Amino acid sequence: MPSLLSLIFPLTAEADTTFPVDGGRILQGTFLNWLQQEEPELAAKLHADNRMRPYTISPMLGVREHKNHRFVLKKGDEAWFRLSGLEPEFNAKVLAMAEQLGHGPQPDDTRIQPGKPLFKPQEHTLAASLDADTFSQQLAAEAEQRSLPYDVSLQFLTPTCFMDDGISVPLPIPRMVFAGLANRWQMSAQQPLPIEDGDYLLDKIHIAWARLSTRAVINEKFRRVGFVGTIRFAIAPKMPYIYRYTLHLLARLAFFTGVGSYTTVGMGQTQIEDSAKKRNDKL
Repeated sequence: MPSLLSLIFPLTAEADTTFPVDGGRILQGTFLNWLQQEEPELAAKLHADNRMRPYTISPMLGVREHKNHRFVLKKGDEAWFRLSGLEPEFNAKVLAMAEQLGHGPQPDDTRIQPGKPLFKPQEHTLAASLDADTFSQQLAAEAEQRSLPYDVSLQFLTPTCFMDDGISVPLPIPRMVFAGLANRWQMSAQQPLPIEDGDYLLDKIHIAWARLSTRAVINEKFRRVGFVGTIRFAIAPKMPYIYRYTLHLLARLAFFTGVGSYTTVGMGQTQIEDSAKKRNDKL
């Protein structure tokens, strides 16, 4: 069973229509309704569970034209959204459903029709399905080819914020970014990080460079302000190499886990900068 999943849900407009730019919450409801068909107990648990949820959902992607904070879709236009899964059991059930049904979630707007879900890289550049060991081995193989740098750049593609004692913090505080990623690594990989003193690493990560702005996410349920842009995080070059490795491991994990709060409704979508440059499917 894959520990990490990036599943693409294609959508096609069968007639002219529009869809909210900040429609992540709508797509979350659409996904849970789809899950309800075959896995009602899992859907109910995900809806009610207060623990860290084992998935993220992106906003609608692939549409460029927008007006009045709504995407404009013409008949025949194609779009998609991405679900990432972080637990083996959850991922296995979602993949089984996708194969059994042969189509993804149906939005309430029936002018937008779902297509076949995609989870293989050869089907879509952002699709992936792999276990934590393979994920780690890919980075280890790269580290054998070249020395990993002491810094790493992350692109925050959708507004990102953190909740601290009920207060929204729209700032890329390094400890908040990487502590969250470390927690999600333990959820997905179900194995410890390759370093014993994680707090030491969290204290040493700093921002070396940033190009940021803030943007509000607005929908019927809430309004949240988050940061978007590119940040280069770094540690001291003299630190042991295993800390560099762990920094890069967590940074790459962000593609699957997202960063910050409200990642199940489209916020906190994140990619390694180099990865994003190689792809044409980023936001």
